[in-house]
Amino acid sequence: MNPLNNNNPVNLMMQFLNSGGNPQQLAEQILQQNPQARQAMEQLRSTNQSPKEIAMQMAKQRGINPEQMMQIARKMGIK
Repeated sequence: MNPLNNNNPVNLMMQFLNSGGNPQQLAEQILQQNPQARQAMEQLRSTNQSPKEIAMQMAKQRGINPEQMMQIARKMGIK
């Protein structure tokens, strides 16, 4: 993913933080421009799964070991 691309959710969030924008508008923009975010939101709305469960499921579908990602996040101080 190109970090300078306007479709990059991190770039959108940084623009949002710098401009004092509306959080609802940011979420809508990310969902419009990012198919994976849209898929996750649709799953949240249509299932009884938690966001964590959906993220783990999506990672597995893409061949990513979610446990390994969680260990890396913990080492970085993310809970």
